[in-house]
Amino acid sequence: MQKAIRDQIVEYIDAPYAAAFPGVPIVFPNGPFDWNNPPPRFTQVDVVFHSGTQIAVAGDPRTRFRGHVYVTACVRLGSGNRGALDVLDWFATRLAYARIARIQLQAPDPDGNLERKGWYLENLKFAFFADPA
Repeated sequence: MQKAIRDQIVEYIDAPYAAAFPGVPIVFPNGPFDWNNPPPRFTQVDVVFHSGTQIAVAGDPRTRFRGHVYVTACVRLGSGNRGALDVLDWFATRLAYARIARIQLQAPDPDGNLERKGWYLENLKFAFFADPA
């Protein structure tokens, strides 16, 4: 079920993001990306599962999965943060309170910013829960 949840979230954002930000790739965990020659802007997205809770008993036990969608907008250090904030604004509009099949996303939660190895990173996360069919 976790694979299906992840795939539904990715499908929900992938094509619309590419249309909104042509040439600014999304990097998924362990996905193809040239870390030795990155573009000046890119976005990292990770769907992380944190817990499962039994929501039915008796002859029909079911599990509700909970997790977060983490979004990190990356721009080269010294280029300003507007490009990163544009990406986070887009994700906030696209994912906040979205219902994707049996997945319910919640409010955007700013997760700070930092500088790392020549990059400025802005972070946002969305809690979600997903119920079985």
